[in-house]
Amino acid sequence: MVGIVRDLTHQQVPGSSAAGTNIVDLHGMILTNVQVQLIFWGPAWADNTSPSASAVFDAAQTILSGPYISKLAQYRGIGKGTMLGKLVIDPSNPPDPFSTNDVAQCIIHLIAAGKVPKPEDDQSILYCVFLPVGVNFNQPDINGEHSYIYHISYSFPLDVDLDKILFAWVMNDGTLDSMTTIFSHELVESCTDPDGNGFQVTPLDPHSWHEIGDVCEGNSDVLNGVRVQAYWSQSDGNCVIPGLLEDKV
Repeated sequence: MVGIVRDLTHQQVPGSSAAGTNIVDLHGMILTNVQVQLIFWGPAWADNTSPSASAVFDAAQTILSGPYISKLAQYRGIGKGTMLGKLVIDPSNPPDPFSTNDVAQCIIHLIAAGKVPKPEDDQSILYCVFLPVGVNFNQPDINGEHSYIYHISYSFPLDVDLDKILFAWVMNDGTLDSMTTIFSHELVESCTDPDGNGFQVTPLDPHSWHEIGDVCEGNSDVLNGVRVQAYWSQSDGNCVIPGLLEDKV
């Protein structure tokens, strides 16, 4: 089993502005009906931490079941998402600092162990890994990211499977609001631009995917009891949180 991490990761763009924003469709992959598998990495999640893994899981479920992603329909008909499977805690300790490659290997290990579903051609699975409090990323000023890996599995003598695994990770500052804000950001960008060939916003950045959450960073509000980040709606010409009394934020 081999995991190959593409060095085309998303990172949040400090100081992004929605002024002059336009959407570019690169005509690649999108997640029309995303299926989200949450993974909580580290033994701390099994303890009585705050926020708890259950609280994060329930908040993510609320985001997926509500109106939040409804305005993604303008991007080639992206529809509702669903939660896939039960709450999963990986008892291994993440390295501190960790890398995106470390997250990818964690997911591959859980797939091999049968703890999370293996991606199939007819599924749109997004694996999202939540880190415990106090564990840092190995690059500054990044608190969430989405990317993809190629997963190669062998069943001798002749069976070889090559799967693209789409994933995201979210850092933890000890507050539920922060984690759900980052999760919502990565969710809408994973749906619209899972592998860097979907929908991006101008100006295009050759070094980092420039996406619908980046231009609205810093704009968040509480929707159905959960804090979420706004994202760019080309049809509104503005940053929106669908479901609020006033979408434009």
